[in-house]
Amino acid sequence: AELAEKVRMATEAREIVRRASGAPTLDLVLAACRETLVECFDAVGMWLTAFDEHGGATTTSYARGADGEPPFSEIDDVVVRLAHRYWRDQYVAPFSRANAAQPGLPPEDAERLLAFLDRIGIGSVLFVPLGAGGRCHGFLVLTRVSDSRAWTEVERDAALDIGRDLGRAVANARQLERERAVADRLRKLDSYSVEVVNTLGHELRNPLFSMSANLEL
Repeated sequence: AELAEKVRMATEAREIVRRASGAPTLDLVLAACRETLVECFDAVGMWLTAFDEHGGATTTSYARGADGEPPFSEIDDVVVRLAHRYWRDQYVAPFSRANAAQPGLPPEDAERLLAFLDRIGIGSVLFVPLGAGGRCHGFLVLTRVSDSRAWTEVERDAALDIGRDLGRAVANARQLERERAVADRLRKLDSYSVEVVNTLGHELRNPLFSMSANLEL
C-alpha cells in the first residue's frame, strides 16, 4: 500500500511539474498547477507565494468551492522567514494545533498562525519551501479542514520534490519576465532613437533648404 501511494504521488507530481514548467509567466505557472496540487494531496485548498528580486512577493490561492482570498499578509513576517530557513534545511512542516512545535517557530508566532488558520476554517497545513540551488523562491501551503488525517511521510517527501521543481519553474518564469521587460525597454529605446533622428532631420532640413536656395540664387 505504501509503494502504491508513492507511485501515485510520483506520477501526479510529475504531471504538476510538467504543467508548471512549460508556462511562460508566473501567473500561468500558478494557474497550471494549483488544482492538480490540491487533488494530488487530498487538500481543500492551497496558497503559493513567490518572491521577487526586489523583496516583494506575489501570492495566489485556490480553495474548492470558495471565493475571495484570505488576508495572508497578516502572517507574512512569520512565513517568509520560515520559508528561507526551511529551504536551507530542506524541511517540510506539517503544522496544526496538535503539531505546532516546529523548528524556528517561537510559541507566540505559532499561536498567531493557529489563530489565523482558525479564522479561515483551516485545521492543518503542509508548509513547503520553494527554491532552486541555494536560493529560496517562495513557499507553498497545502490546507486541510482538520488534522484528523495526518500528513504522511510519503506526502512530505513528494511535497519537497514538488517544492524544488516548482522553485525552478518560478525562477524560470521570473527570468523570462525580466528578459521580456528588457526587450520592451530596448524596443522603446529603438523607437525613441528613430523618432529623434526623424525630428532632427526635419529640423535640419528647413535651414539647409533656405541656405541651399540662397546659394543657388
